[in-house]
Amino acid sequence: MLDIIHGHLLCEGRCFHDYYIRIDQNVITAVGPMAFWKPLPNVQVIDAGKNYISPGFIDIHNHGALMCDAMDASFKAYDKISEYHLKNGVTSFLLTTMTTPLEIIGHVIDVLQEYIPKLPVNILGCHLEGPFLSAHNAGAHPIQHLRCPDRQSIKFLEKYKNYIKLITAAPELPHMDDLLAFCRANHIAISGGHDHAIDDEIHAAIDGGLKSVTHIYCCSSGVSRRPGSYKKHLGLTQIGLLHPELFCEVIADDYHVPPELFDFIYRCKGYQKICLISDGLSASGMPPGKYYLGQQGSGVPVIVDEHVALLSDRSAFAGSITSIGTMVGRLISRHTVLPQEAVYMASAAPAKLLGLEHKGNIAPGFDAELNILDSRGTLKTTIISENFIYHHKEDAKNEI
Repeated sequence: MLDIIHGHLLCEGRCFHDYYIRIDQNVITAVGPMAFWKPLPNVQVIDAGKNYISPGFIDIHNHGALMCDAMDASFKAYDKISEYHLKNGVTSFLLTTMTTPLEIIGHVIDVLQEYIPKLPVNILGCHLEGPFLSAHNAGAHPIQHLRCPDRQSIKFLEKYKNYIKLITAAPELPHMDDLLAFCRANHIAISGGHDHAIDDEIHAAIDGGLKSVTHIYCCSSGVSRRPGSYKKHLGLTQIGLLHPELFCEVIADDYHVPPELFDFIYRCKGYQKICLISDGLSASGMPPGKYYLGQQGSGVPVIVDEHVALLSDRSAFAGSITSIGTMVGRLISRHTVLPQEAVYMASAAPAKLLGLEHKGNIAPGFDAELNILDSRGTLKTTIISENFIYHHKEDAKNEI
């Protein structure tokens, strides 16, 4: 057993001052004010020192880190990606695939099914970012591999439905209703993105079960006209901001979404419907240079400076290299949002989107996945069960 004492709990969008948490067999078993804490014999105790305690962060959209990509489909790659996440306070994440032929995506999932993690970080499954995207707004995704949902696609999804937890798709594609119906029946969240849709198509997708917008303002459609018509239509960006039930992924790295634009999204959506995501590439945690989205040497070439990844012609962003832990710290230190709201966006919101019943909160019965942060939102300690405690200190020898 493990007791964490004297912490300011950030959960449920609130701050609970000077509380304790008791962990037993990887589960939170008790939470309460310090006035009610009673030490037990032979129980390890960590004093949080009046620092914040948050649920572990959940990254539902990232491609890789430390020169490794989800598309590498290897145990070694998944070990390195898990290590990067742990060092940035992410205790659960989805591996995100890119647009390739279905058989290649299937190979990634086949390897994941056999993978036994060396670290207690949870790979929850896969996020398929493609191939059901629009050629008009493909971003860094290779358009030659894009496809519409069809019988072969649904057969593929049926085979891997237990490992696919989130799919990004363009709402306007033919047979989108078939994809939505399949996801709804199999508890797979579906998010709109990389699209060329107009309002009528988007509302139809919402009625069919569309849950969120993939990295809003980054390849999400805007106000447009259809050829031959003067009528203006709202796009996925505007409807994502207006619709009260839609979640919005936000890459809060100050580049994909600059601070002023984040403030605008926050005022429109509120913290409960924003999911912070890294959209991290294999270049995450690496120095500036040339990298790939996808497998090294055969994926899409990208150039990385000290802030962000760009397509090789520098015409557009290709992905982020900023961790969720860094995003949370920036939001708190800038006083953009309250600390309890910042960590909600990185934990409870993605948990609710994916329907994770035991993650994203600090309460009895929830998984013991926690971060301790200082007043500026800087990570100090990550705790996963009573048996794994990782200290985020630059001078510490944290071999993991």
